[in-house]
Amino acid sequence: MARRTFLPGLLPRENKTLHGGPELELKQLLSSSVSGLGTVAVSDWAANLSAAARRAWSVDRAVAEAFERTVWVFKAVDATAENQSNLDFVLRDQDSGELIEDDPLLDLLNDGRANKLETGRQLRYRLSAQVLLSPRGAFVEITQDRRGRPIRLDLLPPGRTRPVPGKNGDLLSHFETITPDGIRIPIPPERVRWFRKPHPTDPYMGITPLQAAGLAVDQDFLAKIYNSSFMLNDGRPGGVLSVEGRTNDTDARRLEERFGRGPAEAGKLTVIGGGKLSYVDLAATPRDMAYGDMAARAKEEVLAAYGVGETVLGNSSGRTWDNAEQELFTFWTITMPPHLRILTTGFNEDSPIGCAASSTRAASRCCAARRRHAAAKRAKR
Repeated sequence: MARRTFLPGLLPRENKTLHGGPELELKQLLSSSVSGLGTVAVSDWAANLSAAARRAWSVDRAVAEAFERTVWVFKAVDATAENQSNLDFVLRDQDSGELIEDDPLLDLLNDGRANKLETGRQLRYRLSAQVLLSPRGAFVEITQDRRGRPIRLDLLPPGRTRPVPGKNGDLLSHFETITPDGIRIPIPPERVRWFRKPHPTDPYMGITPLQAAGLAVDQDFLAKIYNSSFMLNDGRPGGVLSVEGRTNDTDARRLEERFGRGPAEAGKLTVIGGGKLSYVDLAATPRDMAYGDMAARAKEEVLAAYGVGETVLGNSSGRTWDNAEQELFTFWTITMPPHLRILTTGFNEDSPIGCAASSTRAASRCCAARRRHAAAKRAKR
């Protein structure tokens, strides 16, 4: 049994040579000629980013400004990730089509412990959320025993992990992650599984719904701030009862005091002046109604980008039975299959489905052992 370590991708390890290439080594940037060795920041990567990568929302911004403060982004991501993690991860024999029930990958991705901090379903929930929020994608480091079987899965921090291009036509040299204290650590590519929806022009980037719906997310937040500030500052009564005639300064100040501020003062009936009476109804103006239109439009754009209908979020009001059922059908036939395919194909190298195509001896031995076990199990039946 291989020795297990906590978050192996973030811990220093001995240098390894990748496919006969140059040795990987821990690197630190020189902050200045006086201070000597310093640490590297994630922002130092930006110099080599593509235009698409610079325009994209970073995962930290996506979580802070969209997932944690915009209800529609939270519910869309939560619904997709929750429905994905509730499904059982299954493996089928390529020849017979029978379910494989004793593969170690199944235990790691379902109800077993993926690592010391989370179960397989918790890791899969976070994996889905990162694919939907991180423009660079999600990175899973896999730890294997000496027989090449997966024994542990760890999600690397998506904002501090990146693929490093190779040389001489090699698209990928290795992966690189930065620890919280700024140390740059290389990870061999065979230890990392990379999950993302591919970007159309940049092979080292993914694409998320926020890259198309980011402006709608900002509009939804600003509309809520505008409406909240308007309610806190506005003391406009529901109507004004005006009395024609002259008034003195004392009476004027008394009248002004009747117009308080905040929602507690809204809706009151106020009397002004003296003499002939007239009533003015202070109904909502078109400017006030613009908040509702803007919020509704932003909600539609966000949910359309994520492909999630309100019925999936638990709100079927204002819909017929057929329309609500169609929203659920659309979610499970259009939105979920591509997302599930990203996650399932990412683990092909670690399952009997994909280990036959692997070039490593450990994976080949693992694949052969799995096939022999499956054949013996079919013979007993």
